[in-house]
Amino acid sequence: MELSQAIAERRSIRKYKNTPVEPEKIAAIIEAARLCQSGTNTQPWRFMILTGCQKEFVPDLMEDHYNSLDEEHRAASRSSLITAQAMHQAPVLILVFRVPAAEGKYVSDVVSIGAAIEHMCLTATDLGLGSLWIRQTRFIEDQLSVLLGYPDYQMISAVAIGYADEAPAPRPRKSTEEIVIKPR
Repeated sequence: MELSQAIAERRSIRKYKNTPVEPEKIAAIIEAARLCQSGTNTQPWRFMILTGCQKEFVPDLMEDHYNSLDEEHRAASRSSLITAQAMHQAPVLILVFRVPAAEGKYVSDVVSIGAAIEHMCLTATDLGLGSLWIRQTRFIEDQLSVLLGYPDYQMISAVAIGYADEAPAPRPRKSTEEIVIKPR
């Protein structure tokens, strides 16, 4: 698949088939992230691949967090419950962490990690897989880092991977004229 086709066809997938993902495809996704550029080549990312029963505690924790909220906060956090349901369906969940860094590197690290995640999502599309870039893990990120044995790492995001069981239409995008600005 050409890169431009992968970019055009990438979608956020929330429904997955109950089909295991081949280990070589997971390895290719991680390799794409590993090769990503990063600010001053810090490579601030670490990835944890969870499958099967191993991954179920993550959406379970998200659901527990959601259920612990009062009604007002539940309304604002509804998307985290929907995302947890998608995580249950996906056969693979990749947790994305930021390693401790020097002071003043936060923005550079997060931008670099975002680029690595995009490499992962585009590679998944290229391999015939669906993906979902997940930030709703922010509600439980500190808890997850401790539970998984990496209290010094900052959990940034997660990526669900699997064979899509839906084919969503493209989401609306702003026109080029709306997003390209000129000097004033």
